[in-house]
Amino acid sequence: MGVMADHRKIARVVFLFLACGATAFPAREAAGSWEFAGWHGGGAYPAVVPDPKVRGRVYLLSDVAGLWRSDDRGDYWESKTKGLRNLHCSSLAAFPADTDILYIGTPAGIHQSVDGGASWRALDSTQDKIRSRRRDSYRSLVVDPDDPDKVYAGTLSGEVYFTADGGKTWSPLGARSPLFGSDAPVRAVYLTRDKAHLFAASNNGLRRYDFSGTWAGAGPGKSPVFDMTAHGPTETIYVTDGKRVSWTRDLGATWRSSSGLPLSNGKILRIAVAGGAAGDVRLLAGWGDGWRGGAFLSADGGTTWIDISKNLHHDTAGNPTRAWKKGFTRPLSVAFDAFNPGTLYLSDLWGVWRSDDSGRTWHEKIKGAAMTFSPDGNELYVARYAGSVYKARLR
Repeated sequence: MGVMADHRKIARVVFLFLACGATAFPAREAAGSWEFAGWHGGGAYPAVVPDPKVRGRVYLLSDVAGLWRSDDRGDYWESKTKGLRNLHCSSLAAFPADTDILYIGTPAGIHQSVDGGASWRALDSTQDKIRSRRRDSYRSLVVDPDDPDKVYAGTLSGEVYFTADGGKTWSPLGARSPLFGSDAPVRAVYLTRDKAHLFAASNNGLRRYDFSGTWAGAGPGKSPVFDMTAHGPTETIYVTDGKRVSWTRDLGATWRSSSGLPLSNGKILRIAVAGGAAGDVRLLAGWGDGWRGGAFLSADGGTTWIDISKNLHHDTAGNPTRAWKKGFTRPLSVAFDAFNPGTLYLSDLWGVWRSDDSGRTWHEKIKGAAMTFSPDGNELYVARYAGSVYKARLR
């Protein structure tokens, strides 16, 4: 009877806590007071980003809880929010030569880390002019491959800014007016390897800046460009193009396209590119139609596509909402593992997934339990919907 009474008491306290907030209930009933203990899940997951230099390291962004890092390919996530002034994280870029140096975009500006996300420093100069948000700013940051102090940043208001001093000062590239007209955030930016050209993508297409003071149109057509990336020794640039993926090897002068995804509705929102064992090109495409979505894989450079949105293994213990919400939703990011092109990642509005067999099966990799006990059973941890975690001493 004593154990049952304790469980009922705990359940009553947790219900009041979740319903009313941390200070709106008699905490003494839990034989202690509540203490803020950090941030936890909830919201959507704008990006899952494998580290290109450190095997097994992956970053996961949240629009309410900041950033997590995993050093075992997502099997266990650790919160990395120290110093973040805003926990709506939408874009992440690493310095290619030393990936411990990171820049992250939020609605309150850009933050920088020099220790792999263990701590963050707000770049105050970006607070009012270089803002980003979920879905609109997926690849809006890029770091110069030779100098971590040189960063390019696309904004929600449609400009592209540049800093040469680690974010102390920023200058607009080209005209200060929006590059693509009103209500067209810069979704992605890409700096070519010779650093002579910068591409910017938006709902209204693609533009190229040759550091001569003006931007020029460079896209394959009139389709919105939701994502852009590059791959290979020829530095082929890939963009979304409706139900197709298009690419250029001559800086946008000419374009080729894949076959279209076999969809009645929807369009490609996210892409990733990797090389196969025989030198072929593998394309990963995340598609969306409203809240619906999924993924297709091509092992022949876009000639044929395979639907890889099946055989999903949900983490019902770690994510209690899986009792009623199953399957992929609208994808927010897709990625290949940097060390194994057979390992795929996908994040969406509901969770993060990993496949170790080129998409034949998927396993959910987010631990979203809202309540847990310490190993000795003396502390209770509760995660609120807004993303904060509190703990109480029970004995």
